[in-house]
Amino acid sequence: MEKAVPPTQPPPEPAQIAAAPEAPVAAEAPKAAETAPGTDVAAAPEAAHAVPETTAGTPETAGTADTAGTAGTPAAPGAPPEAPGPGAPGGTAGRRHPRGRTTLILAAAALLGVVAGVATGYTVQAGRKPTPLAPLSQDALAYPDKPLPADAVEPVPAEHDRRVKTDGDLRDLLVRKPEGAQEVTERIAPDGWMTPYGHSGEGHEFEKILERDLRRIAVTAWEDGDRFVVVRLVQYQQIQERSARAFVDNEHFYLTREGYADYDGRAIEGSADGRYYAFDEPVPPGELGPYRYLARAVASQGDVAMDIWITGSSRISEKEIRKVAERQWGRL
Repeated sequence: MEKAVPPTQPPPEPAQIAAAPEAPVAAEAPKAAETAPGTDVAAAPEAAHAVPETTAGTPETAGTADTAGTAGTPAAPGAPPEAPGPGAPGGTAGRRHPRGRTTLILAAAALLGVVAGVATGYTVQAGRKPTPLAPLSQDALAYPDKPLPADAVEPVPAEHDRRVKTDGDLRDLLVRKPEGAQEVTERIAPDGWMTPYGHSGEGHEFEKILERDLRRIAVTAWEDGDRFVVVRLVQYQQIQERSARAFVDNEHFYLTREGYADYDGRAIEGSADGRYYAFDEPVPPGELGPYRYLARAVASQGDVAMDIWITGSSRISEKEIRKVAERQWGRL
């Protein structure tokens, strides 16, 4: 009876395993069995498994063998190709759709829906019969069989027609100077008609008065002691707006502010928008020439605006400006 032959190769050292990673030990086990003739069959399995047991005990050898066996071993001819995994580049799970495609599809579907709805509604409406309009609630207009004669209707009397007064010579409507006062109208306007520049001066106010369709300005002025009085009647064409009323409203806005009269003024009796103001504080030097105190009165009647200025060296009372304003308003 023959004795069992030990393995022909001793267990490899760790250094030798690290130096030869490409030679898998498991593949050499059959060669050892072939080179030992006469070896008992029962001992062959032990020889075949001796080296793998030693190799499996070393971590470096196990990792090297797995890597070499996976990467270096070619695929068997005729074997089907392996399917890529879920995380592989060619896998189905890793494939991404382009961004915005879903949004574009939804937007296109919404647009098509709106167009289809409009077209359907228009088609349905076009196919319906027109709805007749409701009958008029008022009776038919009645006309005389024959026109009335020219003398059948009396014309409006002059006292009831404001335009009869204002369409004439506007200077005739100016208030007369009081007794003892000296008329100085020629200093402002020799013929009693003031130019737009003389009324408003240059700048923004000059442009504004022209934009309001100014027609003409009648003026009178007198001196009474240290009082200098100027009365203007400003007439507008009033094509685009009620310019006379707009002028008065603009003056009221400024006169009630701080730095001017700084109060709401007093109403002129009998007028709808007329008010008069007496300044308590003197104006800055030079604004009124030699005078420092001011009183104003403004009102409108139709297309004519009344604008009164009284200046003086001392404070002007409300009674003084009220008398002049009421006299002028009575002539309008």
